[in-house]
Order: sequence, then C-alpha cells, then structure tokens
Amino acid sequence: MSRIICADWGTSVLRLRLVDTEGERILQSESSDQGIALTYNSWSSSGEGRLAFYMRILSAAAAGLTPTPLPIVLSGMASSNIGIKQLPYVALPIHADGSDVYAEWLDSVLLISGVKSPGNAMRGEETQLAGCSPVTGSHLFIFPGTHSKHIYVSGPMVTRFTTYMTGEFFTLLSRYSMLSNSVAPATTFLAAPFAEGVRAAQLSGLLESAFAVRTNHLFGKFTPEENYYFLSGLLIGSELKDLVGALLPLTIVGDVEQLQRYREACTVLRLDGVGFLDGAEAAVRGQCRIYRRYALS
Repeated sequence: MSRIICADWGTSVLRLRLVDTEGERILQSESSDQGIALTYNSWSSSGEGRLAFYMRILSAAAAGLTPTPLPIVLSGMASSNIGIKQLPYVALPIHADGSDVYAEWLDSVLLISGVKSPGNAMRGEETQLAGCSPVTGSHLFIFPGTHSKHIYVSGPMVTRFTTYMTGEFFTLLSRYSMLSNSVAPATTFLAAPFAEGVRAAQLSGLLESAFAVRTNHLFGKFTPEENYYFLSGLLIGSELKDLVGALLPLTIVGDVEQLQRYREACTVLRLDGVGFLDGAEAAVRGQCRIYRRYALS
C-alpha cells in the first residue's frame, strides 16, 4: 500500500488525511482551526522565516496521523500570498481533470497552485473538481465554503467560475455585526427557520432582507438559535437564487453540514436532479491524481 498525506489548508481550517493512493481511500483524518489566515497573522509577529514557520506547523499536524514522515500533497490557500509560498495562478480555460494544474515540490511537500480568470481566483476547488471528473456535457459544480465557488464545465474544460462570499458574510454578520446579538449557534439543524430564510432571500436583496434577523428577534418571532439558521438560509438562498429555473445539471460538493443545508435549500427552491458529493473524498481523489502526475515527471 502506498501512502501519502493529503492536506487542504484553507482560510479558516487545516485538514489532513492519511490516504492510500492505490485506492484513493482516506484511512485517517485530522483537522484544526489553524487556518492560513491565523497562521499568517502568527508568522507576521514571530520573527521566524516564513517557510520554516509554516513547515513546522504542517509537520506537527501531520505527525498526528503517522510517526513516519510521508509525502504531503497540499492544496488550498497554502499557495496564496498569505500561504507557505505564493505560486502563480493557472489561467482559464483549463481541463477539469486537473491535468493543467501547476504544482511545486518544497522538500517532501507538493504545493498545488490555483486558477484565475479575469476578475476571479480560486485555490483548492480546482483540486476537488479534478476528483469529480470525468464530466460529459455542460455541468455546474458548487463548492460551499468561506468563499463559495460555482465552477462551470463544458465537456472536459472549465470555462468560467464565480465566487460568493457566503461563509465569510455569515461569520461577519453572526459574530461582529449588530445582528450578532440576535443569533446563537444551535446544536441541531433547524430546518423550518432555515427554509424561511431561503424563501426570504428570493423576495428582496440581501442588504434589505438581512435586517429581518434583527426584527425576528426583536418581535419574538424566532429564538436566537432559530435566527442563526434563518440567517444561514438567507445567505445560501441569496447565493442560489440565480439558479432557479436554470436547466444546467448541478452537483454540490461539500462536507456533511454543508450538504445538509444546501440540500434543504435546493428542496425549497425546487432545484431538481441535483447531485451531492463528499468534498473530502473529491479532494483526495484530485490530490492523488495530481500527485501521481508530479511524482512521475
């Protein structure tokens, strides 16, 4: 069995997975809140060399999966201007199977770059997309997250993509805005207020509808926990509203919690025939395929 560590270093989370490359199978997983944004802030005040600082954090996290050092395939924001090393973006159009993705070896770490188009950029989702191929015909893939990506594929090629700051806006509004006093995290998914938020997003723009979070609490319509999911539904409903009535085949790729929310939103919006894929499995398949190409080159 050939093993590597597949890592996704995002803005807010570092995820690592011990992987069997032959079966593209996850054997063990770990994650931490030591995302790139937090790591960059810590490094900026550390006085330590950037590469050494990031490598030390990555190696310590990987040691929790295996006592023996293994090659690490690293995607996400690690190759950005706040990451371990900034790599150049690959410009569209590119093949959806990851064959155009650029990567560099840093010792035993294969660092994967991102993709750009005029006015847009992504790092990480192109690797997940490579794990979703092959694709036939025209297709839309949605990758929820801090900055949700909508990637349009035609035949074998990625033709365009768009970015929605859904997750970041949720964090800003729920933690740092005036609305933060009206929401509180719930231990279980509350479908009814979430669905109402999705429906409310269809009736007006986000800047108008967001104030309903305040009045829901002020007038006793929702508890703070219910309002938490109303706000989530409002943002996801705003992200998906332009897809209502669209005929393009759609697949959503994410974790369990993300898929639960987006599945409910699709039901409310009557988006039929939507596929749902596990984001971790897609990322690992994509990383394994890119690793094999660079390991043999």
